[in-house]
Amino acid sequence: MSKTIDLQVEKSTRLINALKAQIDDVHDKGISLEELYAMSNQLNELHKNSEDTEVLRKHLSEQVKRTNRILAQCKEMYIRTKNVVRNNYPQEEWIKYGVIDKR
Repeated sequence: MSKTIDLQVEKSTRLINALKAQIDDVHDKGISLEELYAMSNQLNELHKNSEDTEVLRKHLSEQVKRTNRILAQCKEMYIRTKNVVRNNYPQEEWIKYGVIDKR
């Protein structure tokens, strides 16, 4: 869980538990057990979604690393192949081999 979510769950849980223990004092102020249970259910949903998000982040991070590795390989192959053309043909002919001189 992110620190922000972890902190919110901790603070809200502490508040809910304290208010449940003092429900007789706060009931007439508009706080009901039903509302506290709803808050608790929402915190559980937040916790679960946060864990799911962490799994997705981990998967995405791995996917980005794979993609970047493939990109680096593609760039290396491109440069190597382009250099074959540049080293074996005069500059005027590079274009017909797909090499554009941007110097």
